[in-house]
Amino acid sequence: MRSPIPLPDRLAPKRQVFSIVRAANLLRGYASLLIIYLVFTLSGPAVAQEPTELESYPLRPPDMSSPRDTLRGFLDNMEMAREGFVIDDLALTRTARARAIVALDFSQTVDGSEWDEQSMRAMFLKEILDRISLPPLDDIPGNAEVGERGIVSWTVPDTQIVISRVETGARAGEFLFSAPTVAKLHRDYRLVRHLPYKSGVAQGILELFNT
Repeated sequence: MRSPIPLPDRLAPKRQVFSIVRAANLLRGYASLLIIYLVFTLSGPAVAQEPTELESYPLRPPDMSSPRDTLRGFLDNMEMAREGFVIDDLALTRTARARAIVALDFSQTVDGSEWDEQSMRAMFLKEILDRISLPPLDDIPGNAEVGERGIVSWTVPDTQIVISRVETGARAGEFLFSAPTVAKLHRDYRLVRHLPYKSGVAQGILELFNT
């Protein structure tokens, strides 16, 4: 007798496709597991974030011993005030904003003793500095330059924003944003508000605090 002629297996191609797809899915799964393993084993333990100066020394006054320290402290404290507002930490917001405000001389500002006026002018200054070009911190006079060259004031390049040393009174020796600078911050802000924010700065502190 003749052996029966085998019929073609019409499902064989489909089974091959399914096998290929299943193998590909398994490989993807193994690859994902490998990536997760490498991330957790190679990244090492999480590094704790360094506490800020305000967190470590809440009673320490801001450093205003040079134009560099005054500018850096003002910007840092205004940014902390913004972060506190965003996360609804009103104590942080008010404390950080108060530390920024003390860098301004309000002696020639109308209603300069009022908190709302002080706060508004600090925000005007932050909005201005967030839009204009600032030199690297190392190019701004620090303690060494103040001591060696007898620097008593420094002007932000291409502006009339002056940080000057207080000569008399309880705050003698501190560098503050000068009284004439602070008195006209509202006008300076109107002149620069059309400029775009610099890359990397948190935008719109004035709008944020007045919403």
